[in-house]
Amino acid sequence: MDISPRLRRALGMGLATGAFSTIPLWRIPRAPLVLWTGGVVATLTVGGVALAGDRAEREAEVQGEPLPPSSALKRVALPVGMGAVAGGVAAGAMWFTVVSDRWADVLVSRLGASRPRATYAVLAGVLTAVLEYTDSTEQKPSTPAGEKA
Repeated sequence: MDISPRLRRALGMGLATGAFSTIPLWRIPRAPLVLWTGGVVATLTVGGVALAGDRAEREAEVQGEPLPPSSALKRVALPVGMGAVAGGVAAGAMWFTVVSDRWADVLVSRLGASRPRATYAVLAGVLTAVLEYTDSTEQKPSTPAGEKA
């Protein structure tokens, strides 16, 4: 039996989602989880933006293009500002994820599931697989230029 790449990808996404959904995030202390997530994202963003700026400057120098004057404050403020925004968004998203995880657990319990976390994980995995399969398109193999399909 040959499984199409589209179906294989959908099943993989569903299995991964179901596996990660077994972790009860609401049992992890919220403040450290939210702060850690925001801090990691902010740090990675600051580093990425700073490296991208340095790379753009080096490429301009190699090409012999004139560099616009930029102050040290501007070179620091942009990465730090973007890191603060990205970290804040990530922290807020993690907070909402933890809260909604608890809501989902309570909802599945109220619906009568004897094992709410396992039921939630199976439902999340199946829904993810179905959505991934219906949203993706079948990739057709490309033919080299000049050849007829």
